[in-house]
Amino acid sequence: MKKLFIILFSLVCFTSFGFAQWSMGLSVGPDYSHYNYDVQWAYDFRLKSYWGVAMEVPLSYAVNDWFSIKSGVSFQERGYCLLRSHQYSKYSELNRQDLFLSLPIEAVFSFGGRKLKGFFNAGGYVSYWLCSRYYGYELSATLFSQLFSEDKEFEKGVDNRLELGCVGGIGIDYAYSEQWSFIADVQLYYALSDQHKDYQSMRFPANYRNFLFQMGLVYHFKKSKV
Repeated sequence: MKKLFIILFSLVCFTSFGFAQWSMGLSVGPDYSHYNYDVQWAYDFRLKSYWGVAMEVPLSYAVNDWFSIKSGVSFQERGYCLLRSHQYSKYSELNRQDLFLSLPIEAVFSFGGRKLKGFFNAGGYVSYWLCSRYYGYELSATLFSQLFSEDKEFEKGVDNRLELGCVGGIGIDYAYSEQWSFIADVQLYYALSDQHKDYQSMRFPANYRNFLFQMGLVYHFKKSKV
């Protein structure tokens, strides 16, 4: 295993001579999030996935024409919808809207021609839970549905606002000039940490699995010799 790592590292270093390039871009698109939480204790409730919006500012360093390191900043709107079942389905709905700031770091492998390339990437990320809001409607004491909207107040001993996980995806890159290219990709953010701290003996883990469908533009700076 150690010899294989040395061979791969030497190959990357050898192919990087005469090629090193920074790039920066902007991507936007819908964010489909699934809240991973066990609601079997509440038989008349069901969770529904949530569509939000994501925006990413990627920063990449191309070691050679097929391998690069990617990082950046990603703003992600996540959430879920909690619905009642049976006879109360029309009278109660709870939505939660969360905003996360994510910092991924990924290895990107490219393949294809000079103009049109495909790529796949894999790595890890850290996210911070910025804010949260509840909204929806519920059955009041007068048996009429009542609208509500309120911000979530974080509890220091309950809410874990720091999220760690894995990220991976695939996409295409079309270079229509030397400095500019168009990208379209699909990214999966898979959380490994729990949104709840260990504040009680019996609790169910809760975290997100979210897909980002993004398109954007990337500016490539001039290549530097290494």
